[in-house]
Amino acid sequence: MQLKDVVTNARAKARNWGWAESSEKETPYLWIEFLFLDLEGDNGEEVTITHNMYVTDNTIAYVLRDLKTMGWNGKNLFELDKSEKHSFDLGVKEVNLTTESQEYNGKPYIRVKFINDPDYKPGGTAIDKEALKKLNDRLKGKIAAYREKGDIPL
Repeated sequence: MQLKDVVTNARAKARNWGWAESSEKETPYLWIEFLFLDLEGDNGEEVTITHNMYVTDNTIAYVLRDLKTMGWNGKNLFELDKSEKHSFDLGVKEVNLTTESQEYNGKPYIRVKFINDPDYKPGGTAIDKEALKKLNDRLKGKIAAYREKGDIPL
């Protein structure tokens, strides 16, 4: 059963994957079917989502980052071809998936937004009230100016 609701950092593993290309622009992509480890359907069925990683000159850095999160540090895309003798098993490492709802051709669907490492721990040190006050004092004019313009840059 395909995922029906948005999730944040839900545990999952790659169950199946392969190479394809889009029909319209013929863009190559690696499709990955993820199985959610802690979710089940209304009748106890497995819950999955298929994620397409489009591989272009402009997306390769993001693709490599996500594949590294999944345990792959290879140098050759053939290592991700299951028909190759010594292919890498993308299902060896558990990941956390965050999804989002989008619309395509007028129809809503759920897609993978982030592939996160379940072992990630946010770094840094919590700041105290005095440090937050200094930060606020330094930036409150800029915050007010952005609010007045109604324009928050992304």
